[in-house]
Amino acid sequence: MQVNGRTMYRAELVLPINSPIKETITLKKPMENKKLAQMAVALEACRRLHQRKELNDNLLPVGKGTTALTVLDEDPDEFIPNMNYKVGSARRKQLYDKRMAKALHSSLPSAGEECYIYVMEVDLVQAVSGAANPRNRRFVNPLDTEFCFGFLSNTKIPKVPSFPVFLRQGRMQANVFLAKSFLRVDHEMLQLLQAFHHYLFDNVLRLVKGGLVFVPNNAPTNTLIVPLRRGSPLLDVDYTSRYS
Repeated sequence: MQVNGRTMYRAELVLPINSPIKETITLKKPMENKKLAQMAVALEACRRLHQRKELNDNLLPVGKGTTALTVLDEDPDEFIPNMNYKVGSARRKQLYDKRMAKALHSSLPSAGEECYIYVMEVDLVQAVSGAANPRNRRFVNPLDTEFCFGFLSNTKIPKVPSFPVFLRQGRMQANVFLAKSFLRVDHEMLQLLQAFHHYLFDNVLRLVKGGLVFVPNNAPTNTLIVPLRRGSPLLDVDYTSRYS
């Protein structure tokens, strides 16, 4: 933004879904550069969380699971004194900026046209243990379940290499690959898939906030998440129709 002929910056911050602060935190006073704007909006978030008793006077999370990092971690793999938690564990998370791949833009299939089916697999490589799993819970490997998720695209996207993700269950290996068969959806099936996609994000994940309207045709990234049955190259129509 321009203020008295100078370029100034004002940042916004949206906290995770499990945060008590649901509204977007907007910096009112513009700053001279992006870094200062990010720092200022982060400080405002800390102030609001402290008011709600989510942070203590040292601006650390309130709770019995609180762990203080005594040394700044510039290299996530280097040794830190008095720090026994591994990278990716629940007590040592790393945050990354989210970006949406341009290959997924305007990828919504059209009725009567063939589209690509991409399968999303997650394999539980190493379950959490020890201090990270005090109740010794047993976690089910997603590969052992009957269903998995995938998405549809009207264009072929570049190959995505397998990559690790660290979830509460432990270390996972994510894999996205193209199914061998194509799919031609009619108008009725397209409506069912859109209803399932909306139900998943609204009622299950609860990511739909106030003011948002589900209009996939106008969304820049309009990839449809669909349910797939293992061993079958086609969508599970009966499973999808339950949420119409």
